[in-house]
Formats: sequence, C-alpha cells, structure tokens
Amino acid sequence: MTKKNRSPWGRANVSPSDWMGILGVEINQQQTRQASLAAMQNWLKERGFHVERTTLSRLRGERYCEKKLSQNLEELITVIINNVSVRSCVQYFEEQSYNSFKFFNPNSNPQSKPEQGNLPNGLYQSTRFSFSNPGKLVRSAFYFYAYPTKDERLSGYANNMTINQSVTESNVMRFKELRHITEGEKIQYQIMVGGFVFYNRGCFYLIGTSFETEPMAREYNLKVHDIRHVQMAEYILDDDNDPETIKGIKMTALRNAYNPAAAIIQLERVHNHNITPQTWHEVYNSLHVELGVFDVNRINASGQTDLKKYEISLNPSHKIDNEFNMLRVSRFT
Repeated sequence: MTKKNRSPWGRANVSPSDWMGILGVEINQQQTRQASLAAMQNWLKERGFHVERTTLSRLRGERYCEKKLSQNLEELITVIINNVSVRSCVQYFEEQSYNSFKFFNPNSNPQSKPEQGNLPNGLYQSTRFSFSNPGKLVRSAFYFYAYPTKDERLSGYANNMTINQSVTESNVMRFKELRHITEGEKIQYQIMVGGFVFYNRGCFYLIGTSFETEPMAREYNLKVHDIRHVQMAEYILDDDNDPETIKGIKMTALRNAYNPAAAIIQLERVHNHNITPQTWHEVYNSLHVELGVFDVNRINASGQTDLKKYEISLNPSHKIDNEFNMLRVSRFT
C-alpha cells in the first residue's frame, strides 16, 4: 500500500454515511456554507471522479460498515479518504463524541464547579516518566482553552436538568498536547493529542485522541494518510485549588510489557507566552517549553531546570491503602 493510500481508518470502521459527513465538513470549511449534493459532486469532479447526485444521496444513507458496495462506490470513498483533511475527520467525530459524553456524564461540566478561577488555563509544561524508556522523562506541551462563544461549534452543558433550560454555548473546555519522541537529539516521531476537559468528583478528566505522525508535521494541514497510528488518550488531573501546578495520572497500556499502567504527570503553567488556539503550531519553536525524552539527571541548556527533582515528586507512595486495599495516589506537598 502506498503512502498516499495509507490510512488507519477505512471501510471496516467508518461507514459510508460517515465519510459523506466528513466530506460535508471539508466542503463547509472551504466554502463556509452548507455542503449540498451539488457541492459534493463538484468537489469529486475536481479530483477526477464523476458521480451522479442520486448516487451520493444513496451513499449518504448507508450507515453500516459491513454493507457491500460496488467497486465504483468503493473508489469514491477512497477518493474522499485520500483528499479530506484530518481536521474535517476530527471535527465530524468530536461532535458525536462530545454529545455522547454529555449524555453519559450529565453533571461533568467543568464550568459548573464553584471555584471558576481554578480551571486549568493556557500553556503548561508537563513532565512524566516515560512508558517506553524506563528511567527517562517525557517533557511535552499542554494547552487548555475555550473558544469564544461565536466560534464554538459545540453546544455547552446546560446549567441544570430542566428540559426547557436554554443551553449555554461557551463552556466547552478543550485541551491539546504535543510530544516529541526523541532519541538523542533526533526526533523519531511526534504525537499530537486533542480532546475535551470534564470535571467529576474533584478531578479534571481529559479525554481525547492521540495521533502519531512524522516529525514536525503540522496540525493545520494534516491529511489522513499522514497519520501513522491513532488511539484514545486519557488523563485524570487533580483539582487542589492551584491552577499553577497540576498533578495527576496518565493511563495507558505498556507496549513492551503488555499490561495497564499509569504514570504520575506534573503540569506547570507557563506565563508570558503568545500561544493561542490559532497559533498552537508555534509551540514547536517556543522557548517556554521543552519537547522530548530526557534523562532524569539532565539539566537543560539554560541551567535553570534540574529535572532530577521530578524523580521524587512524580513517584507516588507504593504503600497499600488499608481502607481501599489498593495503591493510593495522594496530593504532593
């Protein structure tokens, strides 16, 4: 399979109607208006594929992945896969995911907590121990933000359970993370994470998706074939009334040990930066954050950050808690 046709997604896990929905999002972003069947037909024609509008309408109604299609329709879907942006895919499915989260977690709106000022906000430098490189630290950039009401596509959480209560539009909390997986000074690949922030039982739940790409690929112009690997990403961050330093855990399954694991992660707010949701890609060249995998005893080039201190602060107590009969991760002092 050539790079142009490589994709972690396909007909096995994305239905024909979903690919049509993604195409609609792609056209909407380009034309800033509702994508009609005629607009879809013209979009495909510009890429050398001719199809009748009635065929597009029928394909839009096919909601089952296992539905057997003609070779012509399979080629049509391939054209869509090879030409839509990752942004369109994410935008299409994040709306479905977010609405599902709101259904299953009707009280997890982070804006509903009384201490509004304690929400994570802005750029953070994160540090945790590496899952794949024992004894080393992963340093990445986190960004917490909310779009202005006029720019947010997703409706926010309602303030109460009253059916007729109008839903606010400005309380959708989002996060991004960028990691560079390095070996020495060379970047092997990078991981871009994006998702939503929820609040539940005194903790911030970060639920999103991580995309593995070639080194230095830019988020704003990614194509589907640029994604080498994709998986869910989950973090649980402690709310201890201090948005300057936030600690929590990152869950995963170890590739080398084939078992579940969680690493303590520490986020420190970065001040006096110019990063915004629109300029997030500039964090690649930011002097405020480090990206990569480092030795614990490493001191950065400026001589101001001794990463060895994280060897203590990131390790929880391994004492079994008598009350719950499990390991307890406490707040750090």
